[in-house]
Amino acid sequence: MTNNRSIEMDDPGLGTREKLESLREPLSVINNAAYFLDLRFETKDDDEMKHFDLINKEVKRAVSMIDDLLQE
Repeated sequence: MTNNRSIEMDDPGLGTREKLESLREPLSVINNAAYFLDLRFETKDDDEMKHFDLINKEVKRAVSMIDDLLQE
């Protein structure tokens, strides 16, 4: 299954900056979904908290890596 996002990433006309910028959108979706789910679970056991924290940590790390690459 192809979608517009995968076609866009393969577009040779797009530069590295545009490709990196386009990676931010799905990371925002993941971050927002995790935030919403976190709000929905009023009580979380340790394992659930660990997974929510892991998602948030890794999204922040990916965004930070993109930001670092864009500053080069």
